[in-house]
Amino acid sequence: MILETKIVLQFAIGMVLLLASAGKWRHPLRFAQGVVEYEILPAGPAYWFGLLLIPLESWLAVAHLTGWLLRFAAPTALALFVVFGLAVGINLMRGRAMPCFCFGAQETQTISGNTLARLLLLSSGEGFLLLPWGASGTYALLNQQIRSVTELGLAVFWAAVLLIAVMWTLSVRDFIDLLRPCPSCGQSETKEKRVFAR
Repeated sequence: MILETKIVLQFAIGMVLLLASAGKWRHPLRFAQGVVEYEILPAGPAYWFGLLLIPLESWLAVAHLTGWLLRFAAPTALALFVVFGLAVGINLMRGRAMPCFCFGAQETQTISGNTLARLLLLSSGEGFLLLPWGASGTYALLNQQIRSVTELGLAVFWAAVLLIAVMWTLSVRDFIDLLRPCPSCGQSETKEKRVFAR
C-alpha cells in the first residue's frame, strides 16, 4: 500500500512539474524576468537562475514520471520547492501582490497563502518519496513497481484525482466567499425596491 501511495505521489508531482515547465517554455525570457521581479537575488544571477529553472523542472518532471534518476531528482525537487516557498513567503511579508509565475509568464494568479500551501504540500509529498520504505531501503522507482498498462493507467488516474482534490481543497475558501451574500448588493436591491414602490 505504501509503495502504491508513493507511485501515485510520484506521478502527481511529476504532472505538476510537467505543467509548470511547459508553461515556462512558452516564454522563457519573460519567465526569467519574472524571477528577477521576486527581488531575492541580484538581477543578473536571478535572470540566469530563471533560465536554468526551466530545463531543471523539465528533467524533474521526466524523472518523476518515469522513475529515471529519481533518487537524485527527489531531493533536488524538495530543495527547489523549499526555495520557491521562501521566495513567496518573503514577498508576502513584504506585502507585495505580484504574479506567481509558477506555471509560466502568462499566469495571472498572484502569490498568496494558497501558493505557500501548494508548495508545502509538494514539499511534503517529496519528503514522503524520500523516506526509505521496505527492507532494501530504496526509493520506489517506477519501473520496478508498475507491472502492466492497467497499473500504469490506475496510477495516472489516482494521481489526477489527487491533484484535483488538492486544487479543490485550496480553492474552497474562494467558493465559500462566492456563496456569502454581498453587503452592498443587499443595499442596492433595497434601493431598487423603493424606486419601484414609488
